[in-house]
Amino acid sequence: MRRAPEARRRRRIYQSLRFRLTAGLLLLAACGCVLLYFLAMQQLDAALEGSVTEDLETLKRSTESYVRQYLMLEERNNDEEGLRACARPLAEELYASGRRPLTLYALDGAPLLSVGEGGWRVGEASYGQTEDPAFFSALQGQSAYSLHYGEDGSLRVTFVSPLEVSGRSVGLIGYELDYSALYRRFAQLANTLLTGTVAALLCICAVVLLFLNHILAPVRRLSALSSRVAAQMRQGNIPVPERGASKPGKRRRPRDEVAELSENYDEMLRTVGEQFTRIGEDRVRILRLLDSRQAFYNNVTHELKTPLTTIQGYAQLLSQAGPEEKELFEKGLTHITHESARLHRMVIQLLEMGDSERGRAREPMDAAATLRSVAESMNLRAARYGCAIRFDGEEQLPILGREERVREVCINLLGNALKYGEAGEVIWALAERSGGYAALRVVNRGRGFSDAEAEKLFEPFYRADKTKSREMGSAGLGLPLCKKIVEEHGGRMRARCRGGYTLFEALFPLREGGEEG
Repeated sequence: MRRAPEARRRRRIYQSLRFRLTAGLLLLAACGCVLLYFLAMQQLDAALEGSVTEDLETLKRSTESYVRQYLMLEERNNDEEGLRACARPLAEELYASGRRPLTLYALDGAPLLSVGEGGWRVGEASYGQTEDPAFFSALQGQSAYSLHYGEDGSLRVTFVSPLEVSGRSVGLIGYELDYSALYRRFAQLANTLLTGTVAALLCICAVVLLFLNHILAPVRRLSALSSRVAAQMRQGNIPVPERGASKPGKRRRPRDEVAELSENYDEMLRTVGEQFTRIGEDRVRILRLLDSRQAFYNNVTHELKTPLTTIQGYAQLLSQAGPEEKELFEKGLTHITHESARLHRMVIQLLEMGDSERGRAREPMDAAATLRSVAESMNLRAARYGCAIRFDGEEQLPILGREERVREVCINLLGNALKYGEAGEVIWALAERSGGYAALRVVNRGRGFSDAEAEKLFEPFYRADKTKSREMGSAGLGLPLCKKIVEEHGGRMRARCRGGYTLFEALFPLREGGEEG
């Protein structure tokens, strides 16, 4: 099972652009090295042969000059007989002058004598010259030489040339020359040249590869990113690249076409990811809205069903009761009146929650004066609970709003404090400045609630104490209505509970400069 991923990984490596470029450059370097070595060896061989040829031409001229002078001194004829007559002393003199083994031949190619390190021999040719191609060329009247390379790096040259004295051929002369030292120098020069060429090509390849690696870095990053994106998209995830990928203090790459392509891909992927994220958030909000609407519908039907059931039940009892059942009649009328009033309040609150105040004209008003007025008017009601409402704070808090709606917020907040607060405690109505807002706060001792419950208090039909709320005729719409009114004025609602005290706060934007905005 592990071979397939390994094979795919190797195949991806072999098919990658960097691998192909590297292999191509190495192949090009190898071909270049072979070609350069071939050309260099050709040039070195030509130089070696040119040096040998020049040296042998000089040797031929000096030999012919020496033979001519020797025959003149010995008063010999410039012919083959003269050469035969003084062949031995002449050969010894020539060998002594250059320590080069040599052989003298008659015009027909017969060896006269040879001189070398082992002495001289009559009628023999040294090193088998008579079988060398150069010997047959010399018989045709042309100087020639042959190169003999040894496995130990040696070079032996067989040189055979006609001897011409005063324009007449008197015989042949053959030399055995050792050019091993020169050949080794040329071979060492060739190896040095080859090593330098290989090193130079490898350095060039390394520089080119580094440069290509630098150029292809965005392409590799783009390929890795696209592979990761494809894998995550198959899993249903949309990755969003982080902004500011370039690190501060790091020198940025030049903006070439490849870098620009990578940046454009990043921007496209970021935009697509943000759109998908936004779509996902919208989907969650829509589902949440559908759930809240369904819950709202269920709560509305439940809250409407309860008073209607009560009214219907007592109406049936009254229709069946006789004139003598006065107590049942009065009790039924009381319940019908109470439930009708609660149903009426609920319908009014639902209508007010559905009625949008946004865009309607608002007038300059004093939020502090409104809260003070409501607190004073509700003190009589607070007395029935054994409580007292006290106002404290700013004298004036100018805002833009609809006074009857702001008053409704104050009434609801103080009413909740009376219903759910502890009896005999003081309820504080505070009007203060908080940043750029007019803060209307209601503080009292009460049952309290957790931070998690604080968020739910402003949801329709949510009641922290459902039994007590139902007994007091609350449907859980007062605080949501307050939040709606405050938000329509551009403010916000908050609720907190600390140390046994509950705080409800309505923030309205202050009117700048006391003028209408």
